[in-house]
Amino acid sequence: MPVIEKEVRIEAPVERVFDFWQQFERFDELLSAVKSIESRGENKSRWIVRAPFNTTVEFVAETQEEVQNEYIRWASEHGAGPDTVTSGGEIFFKPLDDNAATHVLLRFEYEVPSQAAERVIATLSALGYPERDFDDNLEEIRQHVEG
Repeated sequence: MPVIEKEVRIEAPVERVFDFWQQFERFDELLSAVKSIESRGENKSRWIVRAPFNTTVEFVAETQEEVQNEYIRWASEHGAGPDTVTSGGEIFFKPLDDNAATHVLLRFEYEVPSQAAERVIATLSALGYPERDFDDNLEEIRQHVEG
């Protein structure tokens, strides 16, 4: 299962950084890769994100576990039937410098169901996707939270 890990230092207290991530419904206003987010109850949300070649990807994400100011864990499914791609991740928050800054570690993993899908993912990876999008999104979040 491929895993992507990204880290960023945000010059803000851990409480403010964690609070920002809890309000993910606003990500479509802030992140260029997110087209829309629709809440589906307390722990679920429907996302539409921009993908390569002027396409979009839709999925329902479910927050599975959360510890205030420490981490958030989620899982999602993309598609249906034999071509369903499962994904999930964790975001860890660690206060730095007497809580004047926060270290954020994002870990994202996904499972591709077929060889055909694996070839598509390999092609996209060669183009820098999705790693480049994670870098761009984390930079947009850092700039917004530091404000």
